[in-house]
Amino acid sequence: MEAIVDFLIWASLMPGLLFATWGGVFNVWQRAVAGSGMIMCDSSPDFFSKVCSPELYRIGALELAGIVFAVPVLMLHVFLFTHGVIERCGRFRLSKRAQMIKDLEDNTYTYNNGHSRYP
Repeated sequence: MEAIVDFLIWASLMPGLLFATWGGVFNVWQRAVAGSGMIMCDSSPDFFSKVCSPELYRIGALELAGIVFAVPVLMLHVFLFTHGVIERCGRFRLSKRAQMIKDLEDNTYTYNNGHSRYP
């Protein structure tokens, strides 16, 4: 169950990061080109400038903040998942050894036509 939750987190973070970096609003940021001291917001080169579309810059800054936050979270999550898997495998090996030793202590071995090794 824990692994399913981990993979769901990865499945939601990876496309979100890709969409935010590749298709983000901050990719259309550009400087305004002033012709004769005036900025024409109707013209295509100036439409995506900060002066003409300030909301794009607020949204783009939020996307960048999300990317900057999500990358370390994803890296930390992968590290903790890997660490948990390694710890769980180590605990399984130790419990298996302990069970084998317990079985050896509890079990009486027979030899030579069913005679018990221990009295």
